[in-house]
Amino acid sequence: MKRLTFRTDMGDDLLDAIAFINPDDAEGLYNLRDIAEHGSDELLYEIANRLAEYEDTRLEPEKIVFLKNVVDDAFSDKPEFTEHIRELLRAEKDGRLVILPCKVGDTIYRCGDPIKKIYEWQIAYVEVYEDETVFVDDSDNTFVEADIGKTVFLTREEAEKALEEV
Repeated sequence: MKRLTFRTDMGDDLLDAIAFINPDDAEGLYNLRDIAEHGSDELLYEIANRLAEYEDTRLEPEKIVFLKNVVDDAFSDKPEFTEHIRELLRAEKDGRLVILPCKVGDTIYRCGDPIKKIYEWQIAYVEVYEDETVFVDDSDNTFVEADIGKTVFLTREEAEKALEEV
């Protein structure tokens, strides 16, 4: 994006702190009053439109700078990740994104009754339905996400603690 403004330390007038670059006069910098008096309607529209686009974000300048720094840091060596993030955001907005608490191949721990034993299984596959996500382990046992933390645990320590409480 080509800048329309240039920050200066010239003059005592507040309007001189930000100069506008007039594409019709490449040599000159103008304050907002000068642009309003002598600038083209197209330039005034461009200035107003950019301000409106910024305000449409509802983000304060500090937040925009913070987010820009996060994105720059995260994707500085892999710009293709930016498009991947956009696709994930679109999928989430469309209701096509599911974030699972564990992945296929992970070991889960189930507290069994009546023996009071901890059983280890591996997630074989996951089925995602409109109202629930079903996990199937390597023994064809199933559980839903709501079971995690109750009868199914993602770590042995969590399962042992739950078994002690029974």
